[in-house]
Amino acid sequence: AFNTGCTCYITSALAKKLNDDELTAVLAHELSHGDQGHAVKNMGLIAGTVGHHAYRLIAEEVEWFLTGRWGPVLTKVIQKGNLLTVLRAYGKYGPKVELEADIGATTMMLRAGISPKHLVASLMKLHGHSPKAILAKDMRHYTQSVRHYPSLYMRVRAVTKIWRARKRIKR
Repeated sequence: AFNTGCTCYITSALAKKLNDDELTAVLAHELSHGDQGHAVKNMGLIAGTVGHHAYRLIAEEVEWFLTGRWGPVLTKVIQKGNLLTVLRAYGKYGPKVELEADIGATTMMLRAGISPKHLVASLMKLHGHSPKAILAKDMRHYTQSVRHYPSLYMRVRAVTKIWRARKRIKR
């Protein structure tokens, strides 16, 4: 699932994997990305990184014309391409963005009278973990291609923190 800033997309494979309540939670997470402007921020990060690398590439091309030496950016472009270098800035921002969206989704679900347990269940199912994985308190981020994600423990902890705080306020 992902949000482009104005549209949320959920794949048919994801829709088949989750029940209706879990899909509602995933949709709340994606809507939260939109509410917080994450797509626009990500485009800005990518554009800034592209500009920086384009400047470095042009400078290294001028150096190559003058000296015949390739710099590191020119070498990457010639050998592999530069896309991964550009996307890494976006990838490092991932854990913060995902936790913000989880917190926003939890708040949205609570306002709508939907239990955040469905968000926790969808996260566990999508991470392929059991409740024991949460107890392991794994704080490491994991990487999927160039994007970094917070651990399941960190995500569930963020959801339950907001959820418990709301329960205390209602009492």
